[in-house]
Amino acid sequence: MKKHIIFALLLGCMAINAHAETPTPLQYHFSNTLIKSIRNCYRYNEEFTKINPDLADVGAMCQRINIRIQGIQADNLCHATIVHKTQNMGKTTYKCKLNRSQRNELYNAIMTRSSEPITSTFTIFEEYEDENGNIYREPTIKTMTDSLINITIEKLKQNACTTEYEEPNEKEQKQFAEYVLTFSEDFQNKLQTCSPAEEYIKTPYLTKPIKIIGKETNTCVIDSSAFIYHIPMSEIYKLTNYDQLSVFATDPQIAKYVPAPDLRYTLFALDACLKEEEYTSPTNTQMINAIQMTKQTISHNQDHNCVLKYREEVSRPDYYEEYETVCIFSDEEIADLISPYQKVLNSSSRLKPSGGAAKAGIDLYKILDKREYCKLNNL
Repeated sequence: MKKHIIFALLLGCMAINAHAETPTPLQYHFSNTLIKSIRNCYRYNEEFTKINPDLADVGAMCQRINIRIQGIQADNLCHATIVHKTQNMGKTTYKCKLNRSQRNELYNAIMTRSSEPITSTFTIFEEYEDENGNIYREPTIKTMTDSLINITIEKLKQNACTTEYEEPNEKEQKQFAEYVLTFSEDFQNKLQTCSPAEEYIKTPYLTKPIKIIGKETNTCVIDSSAFIYHIPMSEIYKLTNYDQLSVFATDPQIAKYVPAPDLRYTLFALDACLKEEEYTSPTNTQMINAIQMTKQTISHNQDHNCVLKYREEVSRPDYYEEYETVCIFSDEEIADLISPYQKVLNSSSRLKPSGGAAKAGIDLYKILDKREYCKLNNL
């Protein structure tokens, strides 16, 4: 099993976007002891996922995060190690050395306790290796829109930490593949004859339907939500698991992308229109093998009309697609549309919509679509 499919499923488990250009952050919780240890560099060890419900929800399947602060060392820097361990999917270790200024910056970001988006431009130092094997660091300017804590963590990760990734061994990969990726025997039998059936990718946190529609012109039509496949019957014997299905998705002649806007941010986009502000949601990026799918919601007020756009980009080897679902309607309608959701609007982060805000987004889009305000464009 390839490492990229491991990462694709990890992204799915986390429901977003790690690796997104503008990640949707979890609402972190820091224990008082950890906060004191960060500020003063006291020796301390904590399993971070135990006190973070959002991380703990995916932790049983996807990750455990352990933070170990080792104290001030001979170089007068605060040494700390953060380990992200994934069940049957390897682990990533960050080894960090923070000076007093960096510790204070992290402490202040924690104490701000804000998940509201800000935009920050800062310098990071990326490592490069020349043709002789010499390693050197080059400054790069980076602009990032996210919560203050995520921006601070990104700066420290780039400038004060080294990263080591340990791949899962063959036994761990096999266990994960058997649990998650492999289709059931009954579904595989239905595939061989292309008989209608339905299967799910089996994880506690990701349920993805795979449906066999039936035969069409010597192909088997399969719906996996993101793509509609027309797999030649002569190739269907190769299909026994999700990894193999995703390989077929790299071929645009076989797999057709099905546009599906990210509706979770609709409520915030409409609220911004009402206030005559521009709105740009976090970018949600998902990788499936060599395919990258990116979604984003934007809005602005133009001549007392709300212009709401749901953007989708799909990049496959040698093939690129871009879609935009555009909804245009009078801003006079917005107040009535969002008035039932004022409590949800006031209590939900624009970076990480609550369940209520996400549901409101879906309901609002249905209303806009029913009124025929929305149109899908293939750009």
